[in-house]
Amino acid sequence: MAWIDTVIEIDGVTYSGHRQNTFFSAPYASGLEVGDSFKADGVTYQADEVSDLHGRGETLTIKIKEVKNDKPKKGRINNKPIKSRVSLQSDNGRDDAD
Repeated sequence: MAWIDTVIEIDGVTYSGHRQNTFFSAPYASGLEVGDSFKADGVTYQADEVSDLHGRGETLTIKIKEVKNDKPKKGRINNKPIKSRVSLQSDNGRDDAD
């Protein structure tokens, strides 16, 4: 699989980077360290491993794990009695106009 261009947000600052499966690359100047979290493509990730690519101080390679947001979402349950939601007609819906 090829590297894909992506925008990475670290501490509110955006950087141009790349991703491939569970790896990202980001500029060394971003200062990302193991345990830090960042956003890319609308998803939050946490850095499991961070290394200086080729030891040049230019690019970091980051092995990640996705941070899951497992908070429950509010349901759409309407607790109002059915009578208040449905208008009832007398005589099974027949019109007494005759």
